[in-house]
Amino acid sequence: MKINIQADEGGVIRSWTSFPLKEGEPVFEIKNPYRIRIGFDKVVDGKIVHDEAGYKAALEKQVKRVRIQFLKSELAKSDYKALKRLEGELSDEEWEETKRQRREWRDEINRLEEETK
Repeated sequence: MKINIQADEGGVIRSWTSFPLKEGEPVFEIKNPYRIRIGFDKVVDGKIVHDEAGYKAALEKQVKRVRIQFLKSELAKSDYKALKRLEGELSDEEWEETKRQRREWRDEINRLEEETK
């Protein structure tokens, strides 16, 4: 398939199009342009170069963000236990377990947030 590629000053591919092809812009012949990773792959010396390391790093960061959201939802779901504790409906033993789990979740959230800065 013939495509035009639009890249920034550093050669990072920002978009591509197969129709209509733009006259005056470079034309690339590629079997599967859907494999191009927008924002990661680059045009170097007239060739498409895949940036595996950058792509993997971005995926890892996204996995951490999803985990942070999950942990925050777990904290929110356990908020009612604090109210039950205040109302005397949760035993010391039950509260200690809840408190320990919530502390672990907060510690993991803080660590992941630091890693994704």
